[in-house]
Amino acid sequence: MMSRSFDTLQETVQQLEQALHLPLPDMIRQSTIATLISHLEAVSQLPPSAVPSAVREQFGARLAVLRRTTPPFVATTSAVGERNVAIGGDATDNTVVTGDANQIGRVEHGGGTINGPAVGLNLGQIIYNAVPNDEQREQLVRYLSRVSAKLGRLRLRGLSTLDDKGLQLPNVYVMLATTLREVLATGHPRSLTRYATFTDQGLEKLREEYSPMLALPTQAIVEVLAGTDGNTDQPTATLFRAKLATEAVNQYAQLVVLGDPGGGKSTFMRHLAWALAERGLDQIGPTTALWGWHDLRRRLPVFVPLRKLAGRIAREGAHVATVSAALRDEMEREYDARRADEVLDRALARGAALLLFDGLDEVPLKGIPGVTADRITTLRSVREFCELHSSTRVIVTCRTRAFSDELRACLDWQVVTLARFTLGQIRHFTQEWYAELVERGSLDRDQAGMQQTTLVDAVTERPRLQELAGTPLLLTMMALVLYEKGVLPRDRPTLYENILEQLLGVWDQQKGDESLASVIGDDKVQSAQLRDLLDKLSYDAHGAATSADGRGRLPRRTLMLELSETLERIRVSGAWEAAQRCLAYFDERSGLLVPEDDGEYYAFAHLTIQEYCAGRHLLLGSKAVERVMEQRADDRWREPIMLGIGAIHTQYASMAADRIEAILGRLVNANERGRPKP
Repeated sequence: MMSRSFDTLQETVQQLEQALHLPLPDMIRQSTIATLISHLEAVSQLPPSAVPSAVREQFGARLAVLRRTTPPFVATTSAVGERNVAIGGDATDNTVVTGDANQIGRVEHGGGTINGPAVGLNLGQIIYNAVPNDEQREQLVRYLSRVSAKLGRLRLRGLSTLDDKGLQLPNVYVMLATTLREVLATGHPRSLTRYATFTDQGLEKLREEYSPMLALPTQAIVEVLAGTDGNTDQPTATLFRAKLATEAVNQYAQLVVLGDPGGGKSTFMRHLAWALAERGLDQIGPTTALWGWHDLRRRLPVFVPLRKLAGRIAREGAHVATVSAALRDEMEREYDARRADEVLDRALARGAALLLFDGLDEVPLKGIPGVTADRITTLRSVREFCELHSSTRVIVTCRTRAFSDELRACLDWQVVTLARFTLGQIRHFTQEWYAELVERGSLDRDQAGMQQTTLVDAVTERPRLQELAGTPLLLTMMALVLYEKGVLPRDRPTLYENILEQLLGVWDQQKGDESLASVIGDDKVQSAQLRDLLDKLSYDAHGAATSADGRGRLPRRTLMLELSETLERIRVSGAWEAAQRCLAYFDERSGLLVPEDDGEYYAFAHLTIQEYCAGRHLLLGSKAVERVMEQRADDRWREPIMLGIGAIHTQYASMAADRIEAILGRLVNANERGRPKP
């Protein structure tokens, strides 16, 4: 099997050769040739077994020709330490200055001289198709610096006292995987012993460094496919890892990224925009590395929440010019860009921009005239803009359940879905999270070490917590609870209650979106007023559960009736219409309920939340003792009963003692003398 290093080098060589057939400016052509030479030299240094002899001969001949015909291509800088700055490039993104790009000094480049920080040259050349002048480079650096500063912060407003500073997003970000697969290795099982051990029956055990329980998605083996070599009848094995989200962005020019509520879609987009801004400023290193991307690749990031675009479309009409104006205004208003029109137009014309449209699910299904366009109209506007600027790369994010067949047909773009966190990602996140808290002075090293161990142990030892921790947002909430309290509650009801409060609307408020109250249409409504209904629905769902994972299904009409009756009791006008909006909010925004069978039925997204709320209803009802006795023999109700007892113990102490005593009195009758309960 050929090594991945050869495969990568060969692919880059092919791209560079293709680039040389394009009408490139002389300076960019020279830099491309210089990079091609370096890659051909790298291939020549690989061991003979790694490169087919015919390819080695072909590449060697090409290298000899280039060495004879190409003069050295080097730019110099006279700055601190008198460092030289070498110039290279790749096929797509042209000339790249590498080295200490933060130096203040003088960079002689292509006959021109630029004074000041030697940053932004490379992306500037791609955008302007020439060395940018001082003003152009200054404008570009100004924009990129502000994108980096704003999107590089993870704000926790309203969620934690950590928000006074926020966290450095690059320091806690964990690479996200998709549900797609990439071949990591293939061959006879004997040739794959570096990855795993095999028996005659197949895979025995993955080595730790390739186990999803410990490794990151770049090398975590998530699937093993056994087969037989058609020529030799010898057994074969193919090892798969997950395709990373950044690989999908690099592979597909137009991409839709789907994910569950709290699954990391917006954080992925913000981190990608931050990394591209830093790379545009020529900051190349481990934190700006994007898996699947050449280190020299540059793009101009433009991050736009789709709810803003929808508002503009409602006011100005669904035109390509409206989208263009929204992009320009986002650059100017959010990042104080100067002459954004010029930078954006040039980047679009050169195919150097990456447009990041975030949160399609945050656009309402039905528009409000003059206020917001509807979802399909907004998406069509994005599509038409991208058809006009066909060389521009673009990403749209949306919650999985909100991406309907109509929306899918509207775009006909490649769609990928973000995968849940593995234990390897969870371990990596906790390590980086607590390192960041130490760095910012929020915890000392001993405190951070203890909290990290506590969180990892809790998640690995308690399957139900592990299920929740697979969602990045919920894992972050666990870490915040632990930070605020100093301990992670061992009673799961307290932890679940905190998480549920966030899912009921507080989280969306932090993102600047509508709260549950504003969706219903009455600012006086509090999520607590719907808790009784949520508990009852959970109880009904759990009682009717027929699915393999224990989640019950509720008919849509039943949900609508229950919601509208509850809203009428708390005097919400237009209760039926408000119930429809409330149900859409639960489905698309809070991640509590998800539709099944084309929306005819709904189920709770998390079995754990269903069980917790069902237990609350069971124990808080007027017939709690009788209901517990009715369900005591059904092991499906054991967890809700225990969670319900925990809930009333921690949240309703005044009733807890009497109610628990009554239940125990019925369960443990003095006359039974230790005999099993019938």
